[in-house]
Amino acid sequence: MLMSNQIEFRHIKYFLAVAEDLHFRKAAERLFISQPGLSRQIKQMEDDLGIKLFERHNRKVALTKPGKYLQKELAKNLKNLEHIFKHAKLLNDGVGGDLKFGYVGSAMQEIIPNLLVQFRKEHPEKGIDLMKEAFYVPNEIKGELLSNWNLWFTNYANRLKGETTSYDQRKEQMNKVNPKYVLRNYMAQLAIDKADNGDYSLIEEFYQLLKTPYSEQPNFNHWFAKRPEWARHKVGCSMLSCSS
Repeated sequence: MLMSNQIEFRHIKYFLAVAEDLHFRKAAERLFISQPGLSRQIKQMEDDLGIKLFERHNRKVALTKPGKYLQKELAKNLKNLEHIFKHAKLLNDGVGGDLKFGYVGSAMQEIIPNLLVQFRKEHPEKGIDLMKEAFYVPNEIKGELLSNWNLWFTNYANRLKGETTSYDQRKEQMNKVNPKYVLRNYMAQLAIDKADNGDYSLIEEFYQLLKTPYSEQPNFNHWFAKRPEWARHKVGCSMLSCSS
């Protein structure tokens, strides 16, 4: 037998309420609907399923054997459905889902990798892209520094729970004040080296890139990646401060 497509979520909710109270009036009051209306919905559910769910004797209501089975299974699966809805809400609020990192500067080379490993241990249900290629030394951060970052993530997650801003709104706000592209030292050095040889193409490219540093500009994604290995210890590329 196939279940009728007339069964809706409200029928399940109504059935579980009556099954719990074993009293139509009390269940109707709890559901904020009329008793005759609730009785009709239950009768419709029984007709659509071809199953007698309740025995009605005078003022007494009792679950039938299939009614007891249905109550147990629906209550169990309804919890799963509630979990699905809750998770969807977390995704909407930016609390649940995949954890993705952007990185800037040398601090991210050392701090993030071990932090992600620790976060993975504590929250295995979260999807994490470790982005190993984004870091030079993935296993050097530990101790107090790692603890401080774990504390930061905990505080940030708690703050998000109290916000009413949606994920999309938060993303838009953050993108407005956090540029995707900045003129990094190694990029400037490359432009200088080419200009010394009479080639100003990189200067023009960076000029166009930095006109709209907050935009995605997929054609320039190679300037969003970590600096190349050769630039890690080259004078003018890694031995200058951010203000240089």
